[in-house]
Amino acid sequence: LTAPQLAAYDYFIRWMKELSSPSAAKCSHSTPCPSNDELPDLTLVTDASRSGGGFLVLRGSVEGGSETGLADLPMLCGDAFRWSRTQRNFHSNRRELLSLVVGLRACADLVCHYFTNSKNSSDCGSRRRPKVHVLSDNKAVIHWSREDAPALFSSGQALEKRALTRLVL
Repeated sequence: LTAPQLAAYDYFIRWMKELSSPSAAKCSHSTPCPSNDELPDLTLVTDASRSGGGFLVLRGSVEGGSETGLADLPMLCGDAFRWSRTQRNFHSNRRELLSLVVGLRACADLVCHYFTNSKNSSDCGSRRRPKVHVLSDNKAVIHWSREDAPALFSSGQALEKRALTRLVL
């Protein structure tokens, strides 16, 4: 090994020792997925850029939609993806909304899985459905996520909304 490679190797070995020391972190064998209790509210964090998008689904919610406290919420799932050549040319609002839709589909899968596999799966109608709190850096996505589908797509106020109807629905 060359001197820089040896230095990098030594650095990583020391770093791994530091991470694996008993004082580094307390070991927790709990799961963020409930088995018998109600499914808590979910927080969906989405973002998109020119090259790709992504989302995180967190268990719980933070006060007032603030980013403070997000790091304390356990992550249930997340994904990052690259846009196709065509999608890269979409308007930024459209890319942000596509990230939101992918994240909402993941939330729907989690809720469906919970209702199907919980001990009381036969009485689905009586259980509280969780709220999904959406956090995004795009005001249009936040506005659109608060609208119900008929109001969003029947108003016809913007060409972008009609284009999204074709892409999403």
